[in-house]
Amino acid sequence: RTISNTSTGYMWSQGKNNSTKIYIMEFIRPAFQQTTSIAFSFNANGGNGSMSTTSENYGSEYSFPANGFTYDGHIFEGWNLYCPANGTWYVDGYGWMNESAISAAGTVKRLFAPGATVTLNDTLIIPTGSTSFTLFAVWRQNGSGGVSGNISWSYNPSSYTLTITGSGQMPDYKIIRDNDPRPWKDYAAVVRSIQIGNGITNISEDAFQDFTALTSVSLPTTLKSIGRSAFQGTTSLTSIVFPAGLESIQWWAFWRSGLTSIQLPASVIDLEIITVRESTEGDISGESMGSPFWRCPIASITVEDGNPSYCAENNALLTKDKTHLILGSRVSGAYTVPDGVEVIEGYAFEDCEEMTSVSLPSSLRRIEQYAFSGCYELTSVRTSGGSTGFPDNVEKIGYHAFDFCLELQGIHFDGSKSKLREIASYAFDECCKVNAIHIPVRVERIGSLAFGNVGDYVKSGDFAVIYFHGDPPQISSDSFSGVSREDGSAYTVYYPTNRPQWTSDKLQNYGGNLSWSKNRDANVYDVFYDANGGANPPDNNTATWLLNSFWLV
Repeated sequence: RTISNTSTGYMWSQGKNNSTKIYIMEFIRPAFQQTTSIAFSFNANGGNGSMSTTSENYGSEYSFPANGFTYDGHIFEGWNLYCPANGTWYVDGYGWMNESAISAAGTVKRLFAPGATVTLNDTLIIPTGSTSFTLFAVWRQNGSGGVSGNISWSYNPSSYTLTITGSGQMPDYKIIRDNDPRPWKDYAAVVRSIQIGNGITNISEDAFQDFTALTSVSLPTTLKSIGRSAFQGTTSLTSIVFPAGLESIQWWAFWRSGLTSIQLPASVIDLEIITVRESTEGDISGESMGSPFWRCPIASITVEDGNPSYCAENNALLTKDKTHLILGSRVSGAYTVPDGVEVIEGYAFEDCEEMTSVSLPSSLRRIEQYAFSGCYELTSVRTSGGSTGFPDNVEKIGYHAFDFCLELQGIHFDGSKSKLREIASYAFDECCKVNAIHIPVRVERIGSLAFGNVGDYVKSGDFAVIYFHGDPPQISSDSFSGVSREDGSAYTVYYPTNRPQWTSDKLQNYGGNLSWSKNRDANVYDVFYDANGGANPPDNNTATWLLNSFWLV
């Protein structure tokens, strides 16, 4: 991108934010003078007392001071560093972020212990453009506990451990807007270990949501179910042992947790998956909406032998009959979906940023919502056996299924053999390098922004075509919104002349820059070009070679 505007005394910095999938550019200020004084004031953050402002010169080491505040019933833990000039906090691994960005990233402010030192250098100071900072005291409550329904709980501040004992089911702790009924909610930022005693039979909805410091959990042998969002946002929790006897794990139970492996016991028979539906107008109202382990950085998936409902194969979680792939691991490189799979459930491979290609089985019928969304390095989709393109039995590409697959270069279906009927809204949105799209003969509907901004990175003069092989489907007014080459020039769209339903009113831009052209007979045979430039017509003796049906690899 060309930068045309600058500001005197500033220079440009740019980076990519993977969580929001946008590119960020900002002004940063050049180095301060070594004599520049950096001031630090203090905020008791609920405590009492006062502390005098301190300062150090730019480039020096700054040592965080001992606490001079008091706060009844609380223990001082350290300091958070705040820049009042722009309302940001210092966060490890991210730099300076405001509260909403910290929450969206699922991270926490850096805690500086008394005596810790930092260098007041370009990395720490310059991004803020400020010479004045505030240290906020961080407190945790002294140990406490209580009785909640049929359970008792206590918090030990020395070991940062929350202990829960009792029998039967936990009370309902569902969080509704600002109403948080959890008796231990004040310890969400400090609890590192949770011990749940035998006798407890369930973990209720939202029970430990956003316990960001949690690293270990001990579950009782009496446990039967884990409720919705029970461990949602436990970003520091990388592993957990499920007890034999556990039967149910509900939707989003570990959403955005830090789990890197899943080991399901034979007793688990219910993994709740919520489904939603998309109306013909493009809004969400039949696609899957995520498993209990949605958006976890899973690297390993195993299921104990004898489980009647689930199994694992090729590091993916499947239904026992192997027809539904529920969850894939964080794949690096090429991946092959197991044979026999008919449905890839929603979010199964979402944000597998290092997946480069995927082979799909001929049995596949549906690819659900967000299944491969955000697979930035995915360049190709193949049918098992090596041929480029989607399997013929696929009937539907779901809502956002391949959006932001930035390296995908072609969307190919067999023009006459494919059973594809629907391409849902946003299915291939922001697939910026796609230069060839085949719409097979049976397609009935193309949703809103299904091919939004396709071609943004296709250069002027490069091959850029769309082929319709059948009658005109129902096409949303913005299905091809933003579709053009990098320089804004049009994609050529071919439609079959032997189908009279292609009347002039069907030849619209649909939000993009499309140049319509009649084609020859559209449904005789397909010609396939492989990676080596070879051709393999269905019948070498009788094949009619048609421009409208070749495959670009």
